[in-house]
This record gives sequence, C-alpha cells and structure tokens, in this order.
Amino acid sequence: MIGRLDARGLIGTGPRAPRRGAPYTYVTTDQFLMIFGLESLQELPERGRLEDAGVVSSV
Repeated sequence: MIGRLDARGLIGTGPRAPRRGAPYTYVTTDQFLMIFGLESLQELPERGRLEDAGVVSSV
C-alpha cells in the first residue's frame, strides 16, 4: 500500500530520528490534498465518524 501511495505521489518520506533502527515515517503531499479536495488535513473526518459510517473498523 505504501508503495502504491508513493508511486502516485500521494505520500512522501517524512522525518526519521537519527538513532539506529528508527522507523520510517511518511507525510501526505499537496497532490493528496488536491485529489481529495481538501485545503488541509484538518478537514479529514475524525476516526469515530468513519467508524460510525462503516468506512473503517473499530478493531
């Protein structure tokens, strides 16, 4: 999934701590916002609303 999002320009690599074994992080891109018609990530619905709508699982 990460590879597909990256290939489409929807995410990019984010900051990574300098310590050994630190996890990779990813950030959304301007392309992500444009594709989903958002001005900012603050416009995304809260997880609870997505669960109520049946879009994501509460597990």
